[in-house]
Amino acid sequence: MEEVRLFPPTPDEIILTVLKKYRLPNYYLKEIHRYLCGELSENRLVCCHSGCDIYENNIFETVRECKELLSENSTPST
Repeated sequence: MEEVRLFPPTPDEIILTVLKKYRLPNYYLKEIHRYLCGELSENRLVCCHSGCDIYENNIFETVRECKELLSENSTPST
């Protein structure tokens, strides 16, 4: 059964849902915010093959999906 909400989800709720989908830890919330507000450039999200813990493509996909969902939620429904 789908949950009926009185208010749309907050940006943090949307981001946390997408982080969960990509199995990323919640502590990336602030970093995703920084990409979404333009403080960090998406051009940084390129794998350098250094063997880091997280593959940057996952963050790139997360940022893209968050942008889409946030724009959908900011558009008034008719």
